[in-house]
Amino acid sequence: MPVQTSASPRTSQVEHRVHVHDRREYRLRVRATVFLWGSDGITQNLSFDKPLLLHIHNDLFGEQITIGTQLANGTRNTFGTLNAGQCLTIPIQDICAVFASCTLESMVSCTVR
Repeated sequence: MPVQTSASPRTSQVEHRVHVHDRREYRLRVRATVFLWGSDGITQNLSFDKPLLLHIHNDLFGEQITIGTQLANGTRNTFGTLNAGQCLTIPIQDICAVFASCTLESMVSCTVR
């Protein structure tokens, strides 16, 4: 979404590009188990000089979700649950995926920084 400013359209576009490259936001419908980041098809654990941060927010009117990470060898580490409206930040380092599961259905917002 573009940043509204009183500056020229060119300045606004530059601010928008910086905003877009600064963080990635997306929403997912969680039913059963879905990957919030990564995939079970990744064959190596990923590492970064500076870990990425995945901010996870369960919808205010959502259902309880279970959050965890997965290694390339298939091993899963479950962190626990988020109830409606709750948030968690997970560092992405030496893993291949972050997953969420829900027995019913919930919308989850994610931001990668």
